[in-house]
Amino acid sequence: MRRIIAIISSGIFTFMFTGCCGSNDPNCRSTGSIGPSNGEVIAAAVGVVAAVGVTTAVVIEVEHSHHNIKGCIFNSPDGLEIEDAGTHKKFMLTGATSNLREGNLVRIHGSLAKKQKDSATNRVFVVQNVKKTYGACTVTPPTAKTLAKS
Repeated sequence: MRRIIAIISSGIFTFMFTGCCGSNDPNCRSTGSIGPSNGEVIAAAVGVVAAVGVTTAVVIEVEHSHHNIKGCIFNSPDGLEIEDAGTHKKFMLTGATSNLREGNLVRIHGSLAKKQKDSATNRVFVVQNVKKTYGACTVTPPTAKTLAKS
């Protein structure tokens, strides 16, 4: 959001100080040329670039504000869960889970359910749809640290 405000304010700042003046402006020196001045052309170009930048920033912000998780699906005593490949956080899955199979690497779209205060379970992710299935999860070999714990 800060990026959007910065782009808009830079566009306004540039437009204000480019020296755009109409033909009736007494402070504008008349050169006898026909058409817009260089300042007006630059201001229009900056306005177009700012509009494209704002549109791009809004699209990126909207895409990132939606919850997507990429990770491996596994079965637990409570049902299906997913382990986020990036953060390694585990989420219980509810919602549209009929297309999810244990052992698959998937990217799903949905929303986080509010966690109950006294709940000791993992966070709950409500699946709206499966964005992509990447196939079987890769199995990472156990490290010496995990072998020592067992």
